[in-house]
Amino acid sequence: MTKGKPLLFKGFLSISAWVLYLWVFCPSLLGLNPVRPMAQCRMVMWNQQNGLLEDSILALAQSPDGFLWIASEEGLVRFDGAEFFVPGEFQEKPFMRRTSQCLWVNAAGELWMGSYAGVYRRVHKGTFRYFNEKDGLPRTIVSAIAGDEQGTIWVGTYQGGLLRQSDDRFIEYPPAQVLRQQAINRICCAKSGDLWVAASGGLYRVNKASGTIRLIDAKAGLTGLCTGAVTIDLFDRVWVATNQGLFCIEDDTVSSVRLPQSDNSEITALFTDSHGMIWAGSRDGGIWRLLPDPKIGEPEFRPLLSLTAGRKTTVVSAFCEDDEGDIWIGSDAGLFRISDTRFTLFNSNQGLPSDVVYSVLASRSGKIWIGTDFGLAFLIGPAATQAALVPRVSPILSEQVAAMYEDAQNVLWVGTSNGSLQLFSEAPFSAASEPIRFGAGGQVSAICGTQSGDVLVGTGGSGLYRFHDGKLVQKFTEREGITANIVHAIVRGPNDTLWIAPGRGLLKYVDGKLQDALPNDSPVRNRQLVSLLADPDGTLWVGTFVEGLARLRNGSASRLCTTSNGLFSDEFFTVLKDDKDNIWASSNRGIFATPIKELNEFFDGKRSMVNCRRFTAADGLATAECTGGNSNTSCQTNDGRLWFATVGGLVVASKETLIASSRAPPIALERLIANLTRYIPLRPGESPTVLSPDIHSIEIHYAGLSLSAPENLQYRYKLEGFDPGWVNAGTRRVAYYTNLPPGDYRFRVSACNRDGIWPAEDVAAATELIVQPHYYQTWWFYSLCFVLIGLAIWGLYRWRLAQILQERARLARDLHDTLAQGLVGILWQAERAINVERKKEGSETVQILEGMRTLARETLTEARSALRALRAGVLSESSSLTNVLEKVARKATSARTLRTEVRVQGRPFRLRSNWEQALVRITQEAIANSLKHANAYQFEIVLQFEEKGLTLQLLDDGVGFVKAAENTGEVTATSSGLGIPGMEERCRALGGKLHILSQPGKGTAIQVIAPASTCRRRWFW
Repeated sequence: MTKGKPLLFKGFLSISAWVLYLWVFCPSLLGLNPVRPMAQCRMVMWNQQNGLLEDSILALAQSPDGFLWIASEEGLVRFDGAEFFVPGEFQEKPFMRRTSQCLWVNAAGELWMGSYAGVYRRVHKGTFRYFNEKDGLPRTIVSAIAGDEQGTIWVGTYQGGLLRQSDDRFIEYPPAQVLRQQAINRICCAKSGDLWVAASGGLYRVNKASGTIRLIDAKAGLTGLCTGAVTIDLFDRVWVATNQGLFCIEDDTVSSVRLPQSDNSEITALFTDSHGMIWAGSRDGGIWRLLPDPKIGEPEFRPLLSLTAGRKTTVVSAFCEDDEGDIWIGSDAGLFRISDTRFTLFNSNQGLPSDVVYSVLASRSGKIWIGTDFGLAFLIGPAATQAALVPRVSPILSEQVAAMYEDAQNVLWVGTSNGSLQLFSEAPFSAASEPIRFGAGGQVSAICGTQSGDVLVGTGGSGLYRFHDGKLVQKFTEREGITANIVHAIVRGPNDTLWIAPGRGLLKYVDGKLQDALPNDSPVRNRQLVSLLADPDGTLWVGTFVEGLARLRNGSASRLCTTSNGLFSDEFFTVLKDDKDNIWASSNRGIFATPIKELNEFFDGKRSMVNCRRFTAADGLATAECTGGNSNTSCQTNDGRLWFATVGGLVVASKETLIASSRAPPIALERLIANLTRYIPLRPGESPTVLSPDIHSIEIHYAGLSLSAPENLQYRYKLEGFDPGWVNAGTRRVAYYTNLPPGDYRFRVSACNRDGIWPAEDVAAATELIVQPHYYQTWWFYSLCFVLIGLAIWGLYRWRLAQILQERARLARDLHDTLAQGLVGILWQAERAINVERKKEGSETVQILEGMRTLARETLTEARSALRALRAGVLSESSSLTNVLEKVARKATSARTLRTEVRVQGRPFRLRSNWEQALVRITQEAIANSLKHANAYQFEIVLQFEEKGLTLQLLDDGVGFVKAAENTGEVTATSSGLGIPGMEERCRALGGKLHILSQPGKGTAIQVIAPASTCRRRWFW
């Protein structure tokens, strides 16, 4: 690997031993596991077809908030693992300012970006500040940017020299004037304080303490033209690439590093990860990963061209390591991510005869037996990276191996899907028996034995077979309880009991006999059980085909746990227990694990939901679909690792995978979209976001910043002040709300990590929202409405009170006009009867008394009518006002000599009922007054109809009277004082006028004037 002068490592042996210890024994503590081959790592690519702004990437960096920043000629792009987003500051700026050349994140968490026309700095609140000529920068391209341990920002330009930051200005570094006419491609800051500058003229070392600059050229051992690829490793050594290869500089010694011959193209990018591994990218799309000490191991090579179909070359331009340990690679073909997988995959690339694995078994000798679609293979030891095929000593070893079992004599039992069974010795591998053929429906699905030497072999349609000492001794069919002659699973439990899952239900094998293991009322009695797990404490875990998981304890199973209770799938192809007290299962949707403690609490009725870790293709599975239908689809090795059979190969979960991570992904509240069109940036921690009243729908976009596996994150959110509780959003990254009432709200969102662990509620990301009200939703509008309603109620009360008082006055007038007048008539009749009786006119007395009785009855009837609140009125029995007045006159004067006459002038028209009733009452009162006070002989009623209205004149030739002062409502001493005021009140209430003309000895004239606007009846009222 070395050429020329050897590499010198001061004190490297002790340091490298410590680093190797971390690599081998604690790989999970650092980033990408250096022990895992790159071929086992997962590589994903993004380009313009799946959202990247431009394929050509110039620089990469991750800010402390978790975003990955991508620099390109089209501008700066932010990536949250799922979506690419261009900040608003770079969406509409001129091209020269928008284009991005280099990136750097300093210790304060600020993102610095160099562009074609200046420098941008992003502060922690997400805003950008632009620096240009006004701040000391030359008017040229900023091509390199870096920061030293003191926090100073150094800027390299294209033919503009080297500059350093001083407060908010940039000044040229005088010792580096030799760089003024060169293109600076890369700046690296060493721990010693020196700057290493890769420029078009070569590699320069700037000693800030002495203010000197030195060119590292061929005299020092660095040959060729510098490509601009420079990095400094954990031991402060400089790695630099030229067009003649890779070199390492320690102190003043330059040594060349020879890379494999698989790619001799020019190195264009170098990077040091958190392990100290050196990453190199080439112009032809190849990447290397090198150990810092060439004596430890050979460099690994992996091409990128396999993911860039149709391209002849792919130039690697940048590397970046995120806070989860993944390596990101920028190129002119797009963005790549290399990440550790939680599962190591073995398929045909690792020596298996087929990618489809049906069974797996861990032997006592440490071998892993793998049954595939086309035969049997094995791995020697857990650290093996390549599988080996067994010798073809039997024809069944080319068939589909579906079930395996190792007995107490280390004999391997192999069953196939073609209904074959054969025994094999392991060392050397050879056939230990002749093949046994079970015939049609005899595909072997499960094999398990007892300590006493019995081995039960279950088939998929031919029943259950018992072997003893390798010989067939008994067959069990439907008659013995093997439903449909199918056996799905066999497992050995405590006390040498074998549990058997037939077509439906559950059996147990004890002392050579089969027994029904479930009571009649068990919820799993008639269900299809496909996987079994026997705990040492006697608990039996039972996995169904599509109906969830059951727990059998003390012979009973109370309920089923399904996806509605938090499980990832209702299919249980296998049930396996790890060393961390978790139940693992496989299904068509992937592999998942649930804590046994939570499952026990669920089956004991103490909880309704369980947490479930889920693993899919994003975790290293070639496909999420696992293998089912037999009982050997998973196993556990002595080192604690779990092995699962899938249709894409055999996968193994490491010890680190078994431990659930408690690290919660940071949450970014990205933006708010109002009314589907208006974009509003969210800035948590600043002033609340104010929404105008015309906004009727909002979308709040958020993201969990897990760049490694964002598709595995689950979200929940709550809008405090609106949502009564947390809303489970699943993988959805948007919250929708419509027609929010005005008020102050607080939106909170959190995400569980890829292991299903939710953070505490108080660490959820939050932002404040204020929804402004419409004017009709403000407090002053409500107050005004309250006042107006109060005034309306008060006015209604006053109007109702006036109506009541008016009704009382009307009743008083009606009672006066009926009862009083009637009683007056009765008194006159009685007085006349007394006078006649005095004259001894007996016959006429009877007639008078009869008249009194009739009058009394009529008076009583009219009184009742008046008290019925203006029902039909006095006009109910007559068709016209004239007839009513004639009737009233006849009735009032029937017992007197007063002559009455009714005359009509003009063309009559219909009157309103209230005026008709008022005119009748006024006439009654006038006649009564004439009879009582005037001693008149003639009473004349004149109705005069005109366009302007109606005039009623009541004339008598009585003694007359002297009217009291105007507007007093008083009458002479001879009047009762009730009649005339009542007349006036009626007229005023209806909008009319009443005039009384009277003189002593000349009679009385009463004139009622009813305007047409108030008395004439219209067609609509």
